[in-house]
Amino acid sequence: MADFTLYGWEPSLSPHKLPLFHALQRSDRFTNITYIAQEDLQAERKLQGWSRGSTADLNVLIAPSVREIADIVASSPIDAIHIFSGTRWHPVLVNGLKEVLAQGRRFGIMQEPRASGGFRGLLRFLHSWASEHRIRTTADFVLAIGRNGPSWFRRTGYRSERIFPFAYFVEKSADEIDLHAPTDEVIVSYLGRLEAPKGVKEMLELRRTIGRPSRFIVAGRGPLASLVMASAEQPGPHLQYLGPIPMTETRRFLRSADIICAPSLTDDDGWCAVIGEALLEGTAVITTKMAGASVCIEQDRRLGRVLVRPDAASMGKAVDDIVGSGILDVDCRKWRREWAGRRLNDEAGAKALISVLDHIYNGLPRPKPFYSR
Repeated sequence: MADFTLYGWEPSLSPHKLPLFHALQRSDRFTNITYIAQEDLQAERKLQGWSRGSTADLNVLIAPSVREIADIVASSPIDAIHIFSGTRWHPVLVNGLKEVLAQGRRFGIMQEPRASGGFRGLLRFLHSWASEHRIRTTADFVLAIGRNGPSWFRRTGYRSERIFPFAYFVEKSADEIDLHAPTDEVIVSYLGRLEAPKGVKEMLELRRTIGRPSRFIVAGRGPLASLVMASAEQPGPHLQYLGPIPMTETRRFLRSADIICAPSLTDDDGWCAVIGEALLEGTAVITTKMAGASVCIEQDRRLGRVLVRPDAASMGKAVDDIVGSGILDVDCRKWRREWAGRRLNDEAGAKALISVLDHIYNGLPRPKPFYSR
């Protein structure tokens, strides 16, 4: 089978994208991988505790000029594949796409759907239709991230046969870990930005109304941090607020919980990486249809619950349902780790991408969605 040369065009160095490129670099199917980004890890993400890790094994270019971008494309092999994480706003993406189109190079898109709710969502929909004609008619493939990714691209005119479900594939979990065994007190945790669209207020309301022995642990930063701290002083199950935690500690944090709550209220949550990370640690998840990664939770009730209504009553019912179903025991935690390890870690992502490229360029059968393998 032919080897591939890959150029990844990114808004920034992303700890949720880099693991995929590291795994591709380790694969014997690629002769060269170049990662081109507009900027390093964003300052706001550093404040959240994010870190990008080493890029020593990758050829990384940061903020190339317009002239340098033209030279990168011109000097790339004629059969190289260029993958763009978006099509607008960032000079690296805009100018890189311009050159790839002008020089007739092979390319695809890897992107979450644009937020489609309300009047602004309608404007984004119309904007995509008006501005992406040449891209949607010439892109070889679209790696559509999350539950709503494929439908967004179909609705905005991209060809169904070129659209493939995709995800943010993160680093695999440690091979040997001590799994958290359930106790009489269920541990419900939250990790992420503390803001209203993430369902933080609803989760705090759950704490005040939950009827079973429980403990809540919250990590992250954002405009609702003061509300979380105030809630900890109010009657109800114990609530511990940790503030932002380093990415090096997030897996331990997720592993220590019985249930991770990700009650997103916005379809701007194109993926929600904490869901995949939680599953890789064997932790059950409660989320909503708004979160892109909810498409994974729907595959099996041993993974968690997807809420139609992300209110405290629905979350409380989901907690009771999960506890009553017995899926918090160690055997089910092991099963979730294995399930996610076959579908959601960096190596699984590399296999998923290679299968798409083999289908498009080498005529192999269309691959199954990553979550159904």
